[in-house]
Amino acid sequence: MKSIRKTIVILILAALLVFSMAACDLMAFDKGNDNASVNQYGPTHFTGTLTFGSGQQIWQYNRESGQISDLYKSFTQDRDVIIFVNIFNSSNEIIGEEIVGTGTITGGILHVSVVEPEARFLFGWDALKKINFFYWEDVAADAEEVRGNEFMFRTTRNERLNLEIITGTAAFLSQELVRFIYVDRSTRVTGRKSADGIIEGGGGMTSTFFYTENDLDMILETGWNTLYRKQTFYTDARGDGRSGITLLLKNPLHFKWVLYPEGYDGHER
Repeated sequence: MKSIRKTIVILILAALLVFSMAACDLMAFDKGNDNASVNQYGPTHFTGTLTFGSGQQIWQYNRESGQISDLYKSFTQDRDVIIFVNIFNSSNEIIGEEIVGTGTITGGILHVSVVEPEARFLFGWDALKKINFFYWEDVAADAEEVRGNEFMFRTTRNERLNLEIITGTAAFLSQELVRFIYVDRSTRVTGRKSADGIIEGGGGMTSTFFYTENDLDMILETGWNTLYRKQTFYTDARGDGRSGITLLLKNPLHFKWVLYPEGYDGHER
């Protein structure tokens, strides 16, 4: 049991270190997702104001759990919520954040809306590629003038909000989540998965721990897009830790809004 609990913690820590978390459709978001079936999907593209309004329960990570089935517990408190984006310099390095929207959690229910972003919150393809397609090789956009950003959620107490689910067996653990990407024009994004299971390219690094599972070929449409990311952690036949990453345009409706602990900084305590 202790080993399972430690593995779950490692999954959460690694996932938070590797990627950020990181809508106006009523069926997809405003009616909540707790009653959706596992194979139920919503649209992946939206325009206008993103609305997270009616009846969406917030969950929190159960740090005492040693079982996947008991990994989340319902959250019933109140919080103020902010929506933020990263700000980049001319070298495409992250130099800060900007708040672009606000909302609340009232009695454990999320209420958030975000208007379409101003141009000053959108950055060029090189920055967009760096934050969303880091681990793929030969990543390209056919509209290189595209500008965009990822929109992320946390409370004013610095608690992170992810739209996610965690699954697993005795052999592996996976975190699946949805990220919200806005682009100012439509573009096709392509890229190659890591050759021989070794990343060595797009992110300017070599890794035998992380690798990508799929080639990229997706259309980001003008407006909001839902990027589905799955990261699986397991031990291979040699006893080495591995982590496979999949990225698709998808919007699973059964995912949960999960609130991570106050001050959670990605280090086991």
